[in-house]
Amino acid sequence: MKTSKFTLFLILLFLNSNYINSSTTDKNSKSNTIKVLYKVSKSVKKGKEVIVLKDTMELIISGNKSVYESWNKMLHDSLLKKVHKDINFSGKKKVHMYNLDMFKNAIGSQTDYANWNGDYVTETIYKDKKNHTAVYLDFIKKEWKKSERVITPPQWEINSDTLTILGYSCTKATTSFKGRKYYAWFCFNLPINDGPWLFYGLPGLILKVEDVDNLFSFEAIGIEKLKNNIDLNVPKKEPVRIVKYKHYKEYQMQNNKYLQYFTNQNDKVYFCDVENPIVEIPIEIETKNKK
Repeated sequence: MKTSKFTLFLILLFLNSNYINSSTTDKNSKSNTIKVLYKVSKSVKKGKEVIVLKDTMELIISGNKSVYESWNKMLHDSLLKKVHKDINFSGKKKVHMYNLDMFKNAIGSQTDYANWNGDYVTETIYKDKKNHTAVYLDFIKKEWKKSERVITPPQWEINSDTLTILGYSCTKATTSFKGRKYYAWFCFNLPINDGPWLFYGLPGLILKVEDVDNLFSFEAIGIEKLKNNIDLNVPKKEPVRIVKYKHYKEYQMQNNKYLQYFTNQNDKVYFCDVENPIVEIPIEIETKNKK
């Protein structure tokens, strides 16, 4: 797949970030807000093979609340909005195609193009550990989809194995959670009850998690204490459709079923709708008592 200009920009920004392989704190800060970046890998099916997709996820923690979303999300969204604004749809002819090779031939090899669906996690998870809830937000089909579900921390077993991550000595814990078995490494010296995705419930910040089948992994690559506190309450969005979590996942699956590429060339705007070759491997495989 052709790499777009803004994807290259993201790569350069990522490589130059001062988060990478670093841990920073501001001792003079009165904030109690912590930001953690995780390198996340997940296995997906593409045809008959299994491939690995990677993203950088951001966890912002303050007290009993945290927000978990793609670190690239804001930049991706702003760049897509800019591209959308730059294309004058009303004054140009729209050309729709349904074959990617024909689309590439029509626009020429030197023309850049983008994918509306993006190659990053689009949802945001608002975790409330005190009330044991998680609220999911995702913009799908021209409206916000919102879902709230009850969550409980995994039942952890702590053992004596250790691992150093970002200079911190971490202790190993194991659990069975949402139908999968996981290893996790947490740090007693970072007494923060939180971690990536829905993981929490250990006496220290979780810096690494991986399942025993090597399908999913989360590893911290940077920690920062923010200078100012951030409001981690669920924002009000409009238009919004509140749905059960089961239906929320169905909306996501339907939205990810197809990819739409587009480009602006002279007096035409080209679109190409193709079936997404990527099939998600669900991180949750439980089928009973899901809300």
